[in-house]
Amino acid sequence: MYTPPERTVEQVLTEMAEIQKDVLALQELINETNMQQTVEWEGERISLIRAIETAKMLRSRVHLYKQLGDTKPREYYGGNVVMETIALFNPSEYKQAAEMLARQVEVLSSRIDKVNYTVEIDVSLASKYLEV
Repeated sequence: MYTPPERTVEQVLTEMAEIQKDVLALQELINETNMQQTVEWEGERISLIRAIETAKMLRSRVHLYKQLGDTKPREYYGGNVVMETIALFNPSEYKQAAEMLARQVEVLSSRIDKVNYTVEIDVSLASKYLEV
């Protein structure tokens, strides 16, 4: 015996569209708030959204520096043909740069976290999703 579902596909799609609309509104609210909030970085006040993006970029650079720092200055490969690779840079300099930059990113991240933990956003549409 067939029992039809409680909701139709059309109802589910309508609900999904409404949720997506609410998620976009929430993202916009968060972004507006992040533009208004600031942190101190390199001697100036920058928006929280800029600080977040800066931290992402710096983390990427840390990752690259770590890779460069792990490069062997000179490597030999054996087999039928002997091959040698020589780094055209000083890997230890990049290893040190990665460590220093990682510390700077941690400072920036802690400043971002400090603001994030103190800012409150009034999300009026949240009541639709919270059980009372």
